[in-house]
Amino acid sequence: MLFLGRRLSLKAMENAQHLGLPNLIRYLGGWTPFPMGVVLSLTMRCNLACQMCPQVQMREETEYPELTLEQLEAVVDDLRTSFPIRPLIHLIGGETLLRRDAITLARYIKARGFQCSLTTNGLLLQRHAEELVGLGLDRINVSIDGPREVHDAERGIRGAYDLAIGGIQALVAARSAGASYRPAITINTVITGENLARLPEMIDIAKTAGADALSYQHLIFAGCGAEGGATVPALEQLLVMVPLLKQAARVAGLPVTLFPKMGDRQLRAYYGGDERDLKRACVFPWYVIHVDTFGNITPCRGFVVDNVTTKSGTFAQVWNSPRFRGYRKELARKGVFGDCGRCCHRQY
Repeated sequence: MLFLGRRLSLKAMENAQHLGLPNLIRYLGGWTPFPMGVVLSLTMRCNLACQMCPQVQMREETEYPELTLEQLEAVVDDLRTSFPIRPLIHLIGGETLLRRDAITLARYIKARGFQCSLTTNGLLLQRHAEELVGLGLDRINVSIDGPREVHDAERGIRGAYDLAIGGIQALVAARSAGASYRPAITINTVITGENLARLPEMIDIAKTAGADALSYQHLIFAGCGAEGGATVPALEQLLVMVPLLKQAARVAGLPVTLFPKMGDRQLRAYYGGDERDLKRACVFPWYVIHVDTFGNITPCRGFVVDNVTTKSGTFAQVWNSPRFRGYRKELARKGVFGDCGRCCHRQY
């Protein structure tokens, strides 16, 4: 079955949405057999102030609680008994490693037979590298947006680049010492107007640091248009850049993806067109679910299906509950919702 390879990743699921099998499931009346991925938000706290991050303003406006380690472990146990296929569990923040018990949770997840991955800005990665390798974590995504001066400027702190690179190198060294190929290390690079001309340099940076792959990520727009913001890359320059990046990556022997997956026509619509120019389809809520820091179980858009701290049934019951099936049926009917914007989960 699609997505059941040894090494799942959420981006592989998202980039495969255009294939036939994922789309057929929309016609099952909102029903779907089991989640392929579960995203756990551990914290909204962060040690950076990134220019492109919507969480910066969100943290200023709202106080976010955090589920306890015991509550998070209960979610893992529920998932283990609820589904015949164990989903990938992906840990995010804020900054994931600011949770002092994030490593303990990851170890718990792996001990119960799940694949587990996490995303980090890398500032705390070096001190935890040996533990992350030792517990058998499957994948780590490290956010780096360009060479030192570019990354530090975009992330709002001097020294962020060196800490992230040092963390990757520490992971590589720990893998070598333990004769392990895990965790796979991917560098995530958000494409902006500020780093567009420097994107080719990321290939050599990733290779030199020892990363296994590089993912260029298009800006995610909260609204339904690509207008506003000095960080939006110049479309024509980006269209010229994309094939150059792919060619340079092939020469370097580095696996590179662009995310979300789009051709030139879709890129023009994404950055320069309006909502009517984009494909109106999304099947992500049939495959992935998110538990936020409040404990809300949500497919996306803030739509709450249930809460892990108060639900009366199992995760399997929530997964195909009338409320969740109704959400999927409405999404199948509309294609996308009016406020989906340039979400990275939808199809293009």
